[in-house]
Amino acid sequence: MKSLGYEAGVNFTDSKTYNVSAALWRLELDRELVYVGDAGFTEASRPSERHGIEVSAYYWLNHHVTTDIEAAWTKARFSDSIEGEGHNIDGTVPGVVSAGLTYFQNSNQLGFSYTLRGRYLSSRTVESFDEVSPPSTFLMNAQVAYRQPMWDVTLEVLNALDSDDHDIDYFYASRLPSEPEEGIEDLHYHPVEPRIVRLTVSVKY
Repeated sequence: MKSLGYEAGVNFTDSKTYNVSAALWRLELDRELVYVGDAGFTEASRPSERHGIEVSAYYWLNHHVTTDIEAAWTKARFSDSIEGEGHNIDGTVPGVVSAGLTYFQNSNQLGFSYTLRGRYLSSRTVESFDEVSPPSTFLMNAQVAYRQPMWDVTLEVLNALDSDDHDIDYFYASRLPSEPEEGIEDLHYHPVEPRIVRLTVSVKY
């Protein structure tokens, strides 16, 4: 499989309070790998073109508080035309945003720290005409950590809001006992994992 990519970017920083980066990119593939949900494997498909922008920003409000945000937008399309098929690529996510806020009890980042982080995934593309729009996904994670030079203790709460948003979506035909033999095309999804509490102890040597 052949590919051709281009990328250009810029970075701004004062090395003390902020660091901002942005990149434009483009990728051309002669064969797109597409996941077949009902079969459970990937297969080579049509040629494709993708382009997008990625932005990341980190800001230190002071010696105790930092914040960051990362965002990406992508347009992914098949580059050829087939009768009865659209140009949108199944399984792609056009927009992603992740942002976090951290408070450090001490300026040297030892002792306690508290982090809150959110992640947003836009509605996924699940079929080539993009006529079916699954819901977007938003997750919130929280963390409390205690750090020392030789050991750390971290308590994490994943999916802190106990969201039941979609983790992944597929659109294909399936059949229940009372439905026609050819099945009915519909959205199939796996929900995100429920709220999880995780404790980690690390020793450095």
